[in-house]
Amino acid sequence: AGLFILGHGFPGRLPPDLRAFGDGAAASFRNRPCGAGGCVFGDRAFGGEAVLWGDSHAHALAPGLVRFAAARGLRLRELSLNGCVPLPGIERLRPDDLRIRPCTDFNRAALGTILRGGDVRLVILQAWWETAPRLVDADIRPGITRGVVAALDGLLRTLAARNIAVLLVGDVPAFPDSPLHCLGRQALLGRPAAPGCTVLPLAAAASESGAADAMLSAAARRFANTRAYFPRAVLCGRDGCHAVLRQRLLYSDTHHLSPFGADLVGAALGAALRGWP
Repeated sequence: AGLFILGHGFPGRLPPDLRAFGDGAAASFRNRPCGAGGCVFGDRAFGGEAVLWGDSHAHALAPGLVRFAAARGLRLRELSLNGCVPLPGIERLRPDDLRIRPCTDFNRAALGTILRGGDVRLVILQAWWETAPRLVDADIRPGITRGVVAALDGLLRTLAARNIAVLLVGDVPAFPDSPLHCLGRQALLGRPAAPGCTVLPLAAAASESGAADAMLSAAARRFANTRAYFPRAVLCGRDGCHAVLRQRLLYSDTHHLSPFGADLVGAALGAALRGWP
């Protein structure tokens, strides 16, 4: 293990095109999520802010939202913490989770930052929604509890009272294996790239995120200031959900977008919500 660390993984064992492939995909995780203080992107002369609030999935999406915000005359402020779904109060449902305290403190501080900032025009919530308490409430949908729905509704009511528009971004499809690692194994074995490395069946994507997507869609219907967008609209086609487009990786691992993937989703989001908010 020490030799591989010192040798930076011995990248020479892989073909040059695959090494370049991986370098581009990993770029988004060479810096850390921004925490409750936030990172600000875009022209500081803009008169307002769009706040991206979420976990590491939101952090991976951030590069693709800078132009989305700028097209609306807004700076982008990222508030992100790994493993922390942006739902204040949800921690009460996970008394056994060791991440509760940092997540509780982060969400409280993030909401305070938004409510104190008089120039916040839009809040974008994005996360690995399926990791919000994996409990089952048969009266809602498998995997989504009443508490999760109530926490989201409470947050949306709070933001609506401040006339802040809210964009709920659904999760990206998750692959069972890292597309880059899968392609690398095939290359090392001298085999052509297997379709399973980079294409996820639609049924698999739907079964993973269906309950969370239904929750976000229903919330967007209940609140006039809220819209929902699902990245699968651009990441998936009739033949499945893709990890590679135009010879470039859309993912940096099994479930985080690469910078190229984030740009693709951001552009599609801008086109889908042209003129809003």
